[in-house]
Amino acid sequence: MLNQHFSHRHPLAAATVAEDDGAICSGCELRLSGDAYKCTKPKCEFHLHDLCFSLPPEIHHPSHPKHPLILAGSPPYAGGDFACDACGDLGSGFIYRCPRCQFDLHIHCAALPESVAGKSHGHPLRLVFHYKGKGFCCGVCEGGLGHGCWVYCCGDCDFGVHVDCFVGEDEDEDEEIE
Repeated sequence: MLNQHFSHRHPLAAATVAEDDGAICSGCELRLSGDAYKCTKPKCEFHLHDLCFSLPPEIHHPSHPKHPLILAGSPPYAGGDFACDACGDLGSGFIYRCPRCQFDLHIHCAALPESVAGKSHGHPLRLVFHYKGKGFCCGVCEGGLGHGCWVYCCGDCDFGVHVDCFVGEDEDEDEEIE
């Protein structure tokens, strides 16, 4: 069965992609394996994770409560890249954005949980948008927490971690389990 996706002009077919294929998802720009959608045209390298194919076209996010964020298949900026307002990293894949404010999020940053149980800390950690503290070091990498970046913080004590460090810590533990 062929499917059409708003972000690609050719039809897509459901497929199972092996990890060693080296495919990259055109939506989230991460390595692809498992259930996916592939372009049906030969030599077209457009692939999507099953989850990226099914993303909602509009979300309401607590980091930008004034307006909805609209899913775009590519950044509308000259050069084709955008800087994520959550992590600061560049992206060229799918983007949740507010066209009125030019507020942009990677799709994986938009999906971050607002509260997490930290492996390196006994209390729950809450996602803080636009951190404004001073003299705060990441509890994982011990690097500074930049002004305006998203961080996971403990409400009970002076502890916080970069979003990437928290996510990386979970991935390290997953690798140890395998």
